[in-house]
Amino acid sequence: MSRFAQFFAFLNRATSGLDRFVLTAAASAVLMMGMRMDFSKGGEVEILQANKTVATLDLAKAQKIVVAGKLGPVTIEVDSGRVRLFEYESLRLIGTRTGWISYRGEVAVCVPCGVMIRIKGGAIKSDNGWDAIAQ
Repeated sequence: MSRFAQFFAFLNRATSGLDRFVLTAAASAVLMMGMRMDFSKGGEVEILQANKTVATLDLAKAQKIVVAGKLGPVTIEVDSGRVRLFEYESLRLIGTRTGWISYRGEVAVCVPCGVMIRIKGGAIKSDNGWDAIAQ
């Protein structure tokens, strides 16, 4: 008997029919939600300093911009449809460790410097008119 057959035989003995139904329903729901999520590339990046928009850059153009953070200058690099945050004076370099981001809704933040970059894109496609909370 193969390992897969042994595993499924054990699963059959260890669970009831209701357990298997709940597991199947949950796995199906997660799969369907994953298929509906929008993993499209963003079109532009918004740079915020102290919750105010400093600049909006196109992700299609390779460029660098320096923003004055609370602890010193922060360099933001855009290249090949993605963006990353450099922070030289931050103690833990959390924003730098985030690395490259490129999909709509992704963010990189340096809290001590007060600088945040956020990928923006077009409107989210919804066929039923509902958002994440309510109509």
